[in-house]
Amino acid sequence: MSNQWIEYVKSYAKDNNLKYNEALKQAGKSYGDVKIKKIHSKNFMGNGLKSLTFQKLLEASYSGKEDVEGFIMDKSISSSTSKVFVHQSGQVVVAHQGTASVMDWGNNAVYAISGDTGYKFTPRYKEAKKVQENAEKKYGAKNITTIGHSQGGYQAQLLGAKSHEIITLNKATRPQEVLYGSSKKKNQYDVRSKSDVVSLFRNPFQKGKDQTINNISNPLSSHSTNILEKNKDVIYGDKNFYVN
Repeated sequence: MSNQWIEYVKSYAKDNNLKYNEALKQAGKSYGDVKIKKIHSKNFMGNGLKSLTFQKLLEASYSGKEDVEGFIMDKSISSSTSKVFVHQSGQVVVAHQGTASVMDWGNNAVYAISGDTGYKFTPRYKEAKKVQENAEKKYGAKNITTIGHSQGGYQAQLLGAKSHEIITLNKATRPQEVLYGSSKKKNQYDVRSKSDVVSLFRNPFQKGKDQTINNISNPLSSHSTNILEKNKDVIYGDKNFYVN
């Protein structure tokens, strides 16, 4: 148990006229917000994410892990499928989760059939949109790096236009994009595995800041966030984006 937490509980007990054991039960509900306010002390413009940090934040969008290499989840505005993380540097990450349930496959079907227009009516999109807007209102869009894996990468593309940068991994695509392109944003960086099927359908003439991770032959494992371990020293995103 950290000294910082113990001191916070003591202070909480004193301020609320509670015994230590009673304060211990209640203080956790507010500790995260206090910690976030303390570390978010200066303006910051996103400067990319190191590969392993990017991987762990994407994984946390699924697992709900609250502390990822110094990024602390702001639970007050996060949801079950979209998480907001704040770093002591001031960088904020909004991480949109990929497909993880039967309902998500229904959302994927809507996207496959009707593209952006239909997908924006899905509950999944509306939930992600609410989290994104709340994060931008609370922290300022210019301080945010919007990320997502698979379907979450597609959500990041739709919602991150005001962010300083968008970084996606194996973003969901559909065959129509080969001919007509997509709603990809100017501040967007797409990372994908060469053998990933989900992110395969991209317009070859569409300009973008893309990077392909090679030599992963298994189609199933190639879609996983684990592919980022291969380029552990690479920094993805604005200014530090490495091109093959």
